[in-house]
Amino acid sequence: MTKRFGINGQPRMRLLCGGAIAILFGFVAIAGYTLADSWRATWTNALQSSDNLSATLAHDIDRNITLYDLSLQTVIAGLKLPELSKMSSQLRDAVLFDGSTAAPEFGATFIVDESGRPQIVSRSTPAVSQNFAQRDFFIAQRARPDIGLFISKPFRLHVTGKWAIALSRRLEHPDGSFAGIVMGSVKLDYFQRLFDRVDLGPGGTVALLRSDGAVVARKPNIDPSLGRAVPDFGRFRTASSGFFTETGRLDGIERLFVYRQVGNLPLVVSVAPAIKVIFAEWARKAGITLALILGLAAMAGWLLLKLVTEFRRRADAERWAVASERRHKLVAEASVEAHARVQRAEALLRNAVDSISEGFVIFDTDDRFVMCNTAYQQLHTIIAPELRPGRSFEEILRAGAHEASRYDTKTDWEKYIAERLDEHRNPPPKPVERQLWNGGVWVLISERRMSDGGTAGLQIDITALKKTQQALAQSEKRLARAQCIAGVGDIEHDVATGSVSWSDHAYEIYGIARGRVPTWEEFIALIHPEDRERVTAVIEQMRKGAPAPNLEYRIIRPDGELRHLLRENETIRDTSGKVARVASTVQDITELRQSQERERELHAHLLHRQKLEALGTLAGGVAHDMNNTLVPILALSKRAMTHAAPDSRERTNFEIIYRASEHARDLVKQILTFSRKESVDKKPVCLGALTRDALQMMRAGLPAMLALVEHIDEPAQVLGDAGQLRQVIINLVTNAAQAIGETSGTITIRVETLDDEVRLSVADTGCGIDQKHLPRLFDPFFTTKDTGQGTGLGLSVVHGIVTAHGGKIEVRSSLGQGAEFITLLPAISGHQTSVAVESAA
Repeated sequence: MTKRFGINGQPRMRLLCGGAIAILFGFVAIAGYTLADSWRATWTNALQSSDNLSATLAHDIDRNITLYDLSLQTVIAGLKLPELSKMSSQLRDAVLFDGSTAAPEFGATFIVDESGRPQIVSRSTPAVSQNFAQRDFFIAQRARPDIGLFISKPFRLHVTGKWAIALSRRLEHPDGSFAGIVMGSVKLDYFQRLFDRVDLGPGGTVALLRSDGAVVARKPNIDPSLGRAVPDFGRFRTASSGFFTETGRLDGIERLFVYRQVGNLPLVVSVAPAIKVIFAEWARKAGITLALILGLAAMAGWLLLKLVTEFRRRADAERWAVASERRHKLVAEASVEAHARVQRAEALLRNAVDSISEGFVIFDTDDRFVMCNTAYQQLHTIIAPELRPGRSFEEILRAGAHEASRYDTKTDWEKYIAERLDEHRNPPPKPVERQLWNGGVWVLISERRMSDGGTAGLQIDITALKKTQQALAQSEKRLARAQCIAGVGDIEHDVATGSVSWSDHAYEIYGIARGRVPTWEEFIALIHPEDRERVTAVIEQMRKGAPAPNLEYRIIRPDGELRHLLRENETIRDTSGKVARVASTVQDITELRQSQERERELHAHLLHRQKLEALGTLAGGVAHDMNNTLVPILALSKRAMTHAAPDSRERTNFEIIYRASEHARDLVKQILTFSRKESVDKKPVCLGALTRDALQMMRAGLPAMLALVEHIDEPAQVLGDAGQLRQVIINLVTNAAQAIGETSGTITIRVETLDDEVRLSVADTGCGIDQKHLPRLFDPFFTTKDTGQGTGLGLSVVHGIVTAHGGKIEVRSSLGQGAEFITLLPAISGHQTSVAVESAA
């Protein structure tokens, strides 16, 4: 072909072709320069148009968000007005939200406290019940005092379900600590309407981005729930405005990105027309020009070359088609055979699974439903319509919980779903019993991970077994209840086999855990050492057939408590007259034997009370003298502190003296409260309102990791002194907080009316109290805290106040299990007028 179609053998043809090629290159050079100049002009025009568009969009967005930010700052300034708390709610809202914008794209303005709960809202909205503590804008404002205006990631509005972003600013207490936020929302519809007016042609995008790269709004629109972030966002941070080219990772479209920061806001507007669209007209003209120059000159050679290439292509295509047809035939035959094998395997697996009488189910590695048998569907009739291949376990579980919640409103379904998901994803080693949603069926669930990462589950119907167990348990409970009412336990010993059985109440009498009968050595170890030999001899004689006398002896329980027992025995003989069993009843007669000790204890208690009264009189006199001594120290140290130079050593020393004097003054107050004997000025007091007010005052001073849980009956009324009762509440809550310490925990406060009493309880999840300390817990100056962490007067003062009000206080605690202080005060009828509680706020 080279010799036939080439030009190497013809010098003239070479010269002619060389000249033609040189002329052609000249035309190409002129056309190339023209096209290059046109390309630069097109690029410059696109860059300038995009920059103007980004500046216009940035100006519009900056103006509206700045106006909304000014309304937030107006609210913050209004909150600092000292007379705000005295205004009516209408006047207060007018002062705070007069500057708030009412445009439809802007939501309500919220004033949120430090716990994340909305306190004041500019307009009526169901979102008042929300808690914003876990939102990104709340967390950011709490963690960074200098953050200023914070713009959140997109989220759905609670009321309308539309997407929006939150604008927030920090609220602070006078000491600079975090006091909450003021926030409002801007619907993403505003940005979408703004972007919809922009037409960048096919493939063009307009986007609003946060300073961390998160997409706020975009045209074409994307689902904000995807949490999309711009890849390589660092290229936007090189300057407040600029441009660059980048190829999209998802659609493969190359674009010119022209960006600009929105004023001083943490937002960036990006205008990105497609490079292909920018140079579409230029490419069209370039194509025409090149076609005109090159087409005419190369037509003949192109046609010849095309002809030769076509012949070669057809020959190659024919050879490839023959080989491809053979391969396709082999592949088709293999595919048919493989498909038949798969169908046979699936049918075999389905028959095997359906033959299982228990419920069987399989989920794949992505936790999506694969298959189940008929027995599984019959067990789970509620979710049977959801058992479709591809449905995730969580989707099926939530669908079932939704159906079950229609007739079961008491169950916390979110908690149930979380527990079931954890159990499914981390199967326990042993089967788990669980009651199904219909409430009447119990199943034994066994789930195991397969080698491919999927999960296979087997569920056995144990409803009949559960009913039998419940009937047996009820029968045993009735017998145990009868023995408990009678205060009698029974022990039976089989002489032939050596087995021993104990009733539940027998375990309680001996103070040992149920479930395992103690051995002979363990039983004898419970007997008081002085009675051990006598009891051993009597029991051995009974086993040998001797008469069974009654026994009275003492035991020492595992917790160290001494008890007196009366054991009545009876020997049961077989037909041959040989002792077969020894049956015994055991009764705790400790109260009978301790009655003789009560008079002595009462006498000792009287002597102890007289000692405490003498100690209180002495402490009162000392406290009055100390109080008179502290007055000039407090006054002069405070005056000297104000005259000392700031940050000087003298001022620091005076501050230390002043704080120490205040601590001493508080100690004197507790001593005076403990020592005073005057009668209490009792008036009707609403204990529920008083408790809520005291907790509101204390909440700011408690550590952030402590959670206060309130169950307060507001109308609960008692007859007493409001100031002293407030001191009881404060001391008990403070004591609970100190018991929890620096770890996280919960303090639960309850106020409720029970018949003719009002019950105030304060329970904590702290370290608990050792049982040996409980008898001395309310003694003055007794404390289990480290040196310097308590005076030992708080609980003594509480005990004195409660006793003076005709009430009583109880303590329930175990070491490491927290403590609960229960105060019972006489209730008064609702028609008496209670004393108004002055708010501590």
